[in-house]
Amino acid sequence: WYQRRVHGIVKKASNKLWVIRRLKGLGANTEELVDIFTKQCRSILEFAAPAWHGAITSEERQDIERVQKVGLHIILGDQYESYKNALQATNLESLETRRDKLCLKFVRKAESNAKHKNWFKLRPTVPTDK
Repeated sequence: WYQRRVHGIVKKASNKLWVIRRLKGLGANTEELVDIFTKQCRSILEFAAPAWHGAITSEERQDIERVQKVGLHIILGDQYESYKNALQATNLESLETRRDKLCLKFVRKAESNAKHKNWFKLRPTVPTDK
């Protein structure tokens, strides 16, 4: 299920990159392109992330991250040197880091809600006698 989900979001977000390419060709500046990328592509890549982030493979994580790498390469053009530099230049975080933060935020919010506060309680481990 997760493999189909990841493939679907990667495909959908990748298809949105044409907007970035088109606007770049029309003269949009880097700040505008990053804003549009964030709203058009990254939002797709992060939708419901707490539900699936922990279950995806490293290959699927790379596929998701690749969309942002391509987007930043389009946005920065000849100024693109590396993914790490591109993230710094555009003041963005890796999608992996963002998903980790989104999951943590979800857990903290659930813990503060009386109805959901027991969802993420650690259970004490019981020693087993072998």
